[in-house]
Amino acid sequence: MSFRITTLLFVSSVCLSSLALAFQNPTKPEAQFELAQQLALKPNPDSPSDVRYWLEQSAYHGYIPAQKQLAADYGRGLTGEINYSQAIYWFTSVALNDPTDSGFLLADFVQYHQAQVSKADLVESWYQLAALKNPQAEEAYNQFLEDRFNQLRAKQVSEIVDLDKKTIVQEEQEQVISTTQQKAEFLTIRYAAGTFCLAVLIGGGAFGYRWSSKRAHIHSASEVAKSQQLENQVNELQFANKQLKRQFEKVFKEFKQIKAQTGNQKLAVACAMFGYTPHSIPDSKTVKLRYRQLSKLYHPDSRGSEEEMKRLNLAFKTISQNVTKE
Repeated sequence: MSFRITTLLFVSSVCLSSLALAFQNPTKPEAQFELAQQLALKPNPDSPSDVRYWLEQSAYHGYIPAQKQLAADYGRGLTGEINYSQAIYWFTSVALNDPTDSGFLLADFVQYHQAQVSKADLVESWYQLAALKNPQAEEAYNQFLEDRFNQLRAKQVSEIVDLDKKTIVQEEQEQVISTTQQKAEFLTIRYAAGTFCLAVLIGGGAFGYRWSSKRAHIHSASEVAKSQQLENQVNELQFANKQLKRQFEKVFKEFKQIKAQTGNQKLAVACAMFGYTPHSIPDSKTVKLRYRQLSKLYHPDSRGSEEEMKRLNLAFKTISQNVTKE
């Protein structure tokens, strides 16, 4: 009797475990959609994309409510990144499969996102949808993706050429900075030497003047002339010293301006390679994601070259030093 009870409890626990596992990994679109709703109410911070995943599973099985919610999710970025092309894809699927909709949601979405939705987004979505059942559309879709990649590649090559030109200008600016810095150092030495000479001359003049005063009764006329000459020399040296100081301050100011411009130029060049501006650098996570995407274009194993990859790494390092604090 005890053995039967134990066996029954064991079989029951196995069945319950199987049911729980089946609920967490449903295969029917209705159950997948329901699981997505439950996850949306209690999202998992360690895996925030679970909601979109189960919506996609249900939508790919043709469940209309899931397709509508998934399209809205892509359009508004509720549980992941915004993707207008995918939003149009699922709104189009709803238009084709839901007689009560007949394209209303698609038209409404395009109407209110005219500034964000491009013709390429529409073409990509419709080619992608048609390619599911039409071999000709699949071929056209592949050609579209290849053409778009070639356009992106041409744009990247053009930007690299521009970066090369900016690098040349940057090197010329650095040369100017080096020359200006040397000039500033030379003026600093001259300024220090002039100040020292002035101090020595004034000190020597004061001593000579006191000595000459004691002997004024012997050589009064001669000493007055020498004192006047010494005073004139001191005035000339003071005037030259002031001019030298103004020149030094002017050169130092120009040096700081050129140095600041060069630093901004380096950041601007790096941002241009990533598609940013110095005033719109996102957080480090987004920058790293863009770096991985660009690496697929620039890496030598992916139609790129070592030189292009080197530029990308340098740009990533420069941007990382100026990235937004998370």
